[in-house]
Parts: sequence; structure tokens; C-alpha cells
Amino acid sequence: MAGYVHRAAVAADERWAFEEVIDLSRRGLEVLEMGPESPAGEARLLTTLGSGLRSTGQTEEGRLALERAMDLARRIGDGVAFARAADHSAIWEVVVGSLNEEPIALL
Repeated sequence: MAGYVHRAAVAADERWAFEEVIDLSRRGLEVLEMGPESPAGEARLLTTLGSGLRSTGQTEEGRLALERAMDLARRIGDGVAFARAADHSAIWEVVVGSLNEEPIALL
């Protein structure tokens, strides 16, 4: 079920329906809490949630969700999930002419 919710959240993200992304991602995380542990699914949903939150200006909450996603991905050894979360985390931090050490430290 959480996989379907995640796909719906991704589809909403592609339409720039960020409030829907946030709602669906949170629902998916609730579904995961009721079933067996799924760190990979949780990392995907947290990445989507974090991206949606940051897209609506909720940068701190989004950053925290993305950090949780990166921590989970690192714990389970999922390099792809880690890279996706790190990418969403760093993309909003680009400032021309300055060095942002936070994304560099993730490497």
C-alpha cells in the first residue's frame, strides 16, 4: 500500500502539486507504521516528503525529513536512496560563488 501512495506522491510532484505530495507522503509513512518495518520504503517517502516541504517553503521541516531519509539509506546500505535524498537536500542550497560544506560533508 505504501508503494502505491509513494507513486501517487511522485506523480503529484511531477504536476507541482506540492501540498498533495506532502499529504500523500505523510499518509504513506502512517501506513508503514502499521505494517512490518520497511526502511527502504520509509527512506523513499521521507525523500518525497522533504522535497515537497522544501518546495512549499517549509525548509527546516524538509531538511529534517531529508536527513532522516539519508540516515535510513546509509543504515541499510542503499546508495541510490541516499543519493536521491542528498540531491534533494542540496539542490536548494546552491549559492553562486560560495562553498556549501554541508552537502560536501555527506560524501
